[in-house]
Amino acid sequence: MPCLVVVRHIEQDDKNPYTIEQTCEMLSLAFAGEDVLVHALPCDISGIYWGRGVGYEVHEYPAAPVWVSGTDIRAALAAGQPIDMDLVSPAVVEYIRGL
Repeated sequence: MPCLVVVRHIEQDDKNPYTIEQTCEMLSLAFAGEDVLVHALPCDISGIYWGRGVGYEVHEYPAAPVWVSGTDIRAALAAGQPIDMDLVSPAVVEYIRGL
């Protein structure tokens, strides 16, 4: 099933050190080979709205969410500590190390 991932704009800070372009690139790497389109939205969003009868369906992701802390992952990378590769794509780890 095709999927659209929209990345909203947020200001960079210690907890969010990447640009919107870098975030989109990492997501594209993480979903490489899958039917996923990553798109940057250069503003903040407060909701998603759709009309009746336009042919769109809403599918809820069936698996339980997994807690992932980007701050903890970045700290582990900076300290040279191992990372749970079930949570982070190896391509994304290499991208971050190359920044």
